Amino acid sequence: MRIYQAFQQRPRVLGAALAIATFGLSALFVGGTALAAGGGPSTTVPVSQATTAAYVNGTTVQIQYPRDFFCGQSGSYIAASSSGCEVGVAATQGPNGQSIANMQVLYVIVPLFSNPSPTPQCDTVGFCVNHPTTLDLSPVFGAGYGDISLPAHSHILDGTGGGWWKIEVVAVPNEQAWAQLTGGASLVTLHAMQSAGTVSASIQSNLFLFFNVVGH
Repeated sequence: MRIYQAFQQRPRVLGAALAIATFGLSALFVGGTALAAGGGPSTTVPVSQATTAAYVNGTTVQIQYPRDFFCGQSGSYIAASSSGCEVGVAATQGPNGQSIANMQVLYVIVPLFSNPSPTPQCDTVGFCVNHPTTLDLSPVFGAGYGDISLPAHSHILDGTGGGWWKIEVVAVPNEQAWAQLTGGASLVTLHAMQSAGTVSASIQSNLFLFFNVVGH
């Protein structure tokens, strides 16, 4: 895919990829959830019984969202989206002043083509439980992409902890890469494919999700 390759050469790659996925491709998107901080069960009473699937260590788990999303401050940058969430600018402040440096990561993987198989874990554009409905993609795609509907996606977790997770976005350019990534369903597979250039580098965001693993 020429667009994908071109954007791999410069910082705006992911924004373009996400915009393509949102506007011209299939209606896919994801949400995620995992265990409580320190690896134990969460003591937070869920405000929602809704769950989504996520991949971790080569398996599929179910995650539940006890709290709504949070979009942190990003220095002097002000998000143009109605949700206050952006991709391409990292947060400088996390939820409740929590340190971001060692926070667990949820990788949102976004297909850049129609009819991916398997279907994304969050497959409705503009909706996934306790996720923002819009994102500001202008930091990576330019003017005109400041308030874009959440694209369809799937999740890969970097562990089985719980509480707040920071979000990084990865663009998947074709069905072959999607099949390989979801078939491996692990951080090892993701990083190997990023090193090989078959999926995009991870793009920072100011978005945080709070979730717990409830079944696997």
